[in-house]
Formats: sequence, C-alpha cells, structure tokens
Amino acid sequence: MIDGGSNDHLWSEEYVRIWKTDEIFKMQSEVVESVATTMEAVITKDEMAYLQKIPTKNKEAYSYYLQAEFQMNKANELSYANAIDLFKKSIAIDSSFVDSYLSMANIYNLGGGVWGFYEEREAWGNAKMLLQKVLEIEPDNRQAEEELITGSFFL
Repeated sequence: MIDGGSNDHLWSEEYVRIWKTDEIFKMQSEVVESVATTMEAVITKDEMAYLQKIPTKNKEAYSYYLQAEFQMNKANELSYANAIDLFKKSIAIDSSFVDSYLSMANIYNLGGGVWGFYEEREAWGNAKMLLQKVLEIEPDNRQAEEELITGSFFL
C-alpha cells in the first residue's frame, strides 16, 4: 500500500499458501480481515457477514460473472451487451447467484438512465424485474431495496 500524496510505502503482505480452487472466497475474506486489522479499520458484524458470504458454489457461474464484470467496467454499448450475455450464462448455471442479477440490473439502469444505450422505461423494467428476483432470493438484500427505491423515484 502506497500513500498517494507522499508516495511512501505504508504496508505490504504476501499471502503464500496452498489454496484449493473452491476456497477463493475464504481467501478473499481472510485478506480483507488482515488488511482491516493492519489498517485499524472497524468492520461491523454485518459487513463481516457479507464478506464471508459465498456468492456461488459453482466455479463456472463465477467465471462467467467475473468475465461479465470485466466487460461491464468497459462501460460502452458493446461491452454492456457482452456483459448481459455473460451474466445470463452465470444465472443459467446458478439461478440463486444474486450478484449477477444485481450487476445486470446496474447495467440496465446505467445504460438506460445515464448513457442512453437503451430506452429508459424498458431498461428500468428490466432492472426492476432483476432486483425483484434478488429480493425473492434474499429478502433483506439492501442493495436491491435501495436500487428499487431510487429507480422508482426517477421513473
């Protein structure tokens, strides 16, 4: 970790262990806990529960999700279309993988409401359907609740 203002080296750590491929989420949460402890950051119980949550047990669904996120972050019309296709593949493999639904809803909201790639009301309809599906799977998902409220406010 480097201080952006002074360019001073603040901290670094190597995580060298033998990990099984199905332990990636456990490894990620251990790294986050280690960084938070080192930085003396406070992580609430809710935040820790979220960090320790395993979003999917299916490696192929997760692989499609990561590819979709990569495409989504390019933030152009073609990459959004590619991401939607990849999120759909992820969901087809694991229909309870809420992160794929949430990210795809985000594409529709940004693509319709911000970038103008999609007709606004149609995009909101797609996003709303995906967010409602998230709440069927996880009734207390705050991100889906907040996005539904925000979307309803604007349309």
